[in-house]
Amino acid sequence: MKSKPILALDFDGTLHAYTGWNDGVMNGPVPGALMFVERAMKYFTVVVVSSRCNDAGGSGDIACWLEKYGFPPLKVSADRPPAFVSLDDRALTFNGTWPSVEELRKFMPWWKR
Repeated sequence: MKSKPILALDFDGTLHAYTGWNDGVMNGPVPGALMFVERAMKYFTVVVVSSRCNDAGGSGDIACWLEKYGFPPLKVSADRPPAFVSLDDRALTFNGTWPSVEELRKFMPWWKR
């Protein structure tokens, strides 16, 4: 059986309704996140990636959060795997044309617009 391609799914601002580091308090999921993950798992191996995993207890905190909100068991990692595709609130798709530094400096994630 051929393995599924990897979907690297960012935690803060993508799964988790992140609005900044709020004294360690984690909000609920972004609307539609659970339904998206359940559907994506039919076609991808979903790996949740987060820099929070670099902090003591970060991976466990994310795993508890996922369980609390009814997500299926998912691998959680600080390291982005060699993914087929990544979904992240702080990324741009390179289309063969380099953006200007000014464009990059003006970047804002969706939840800050």
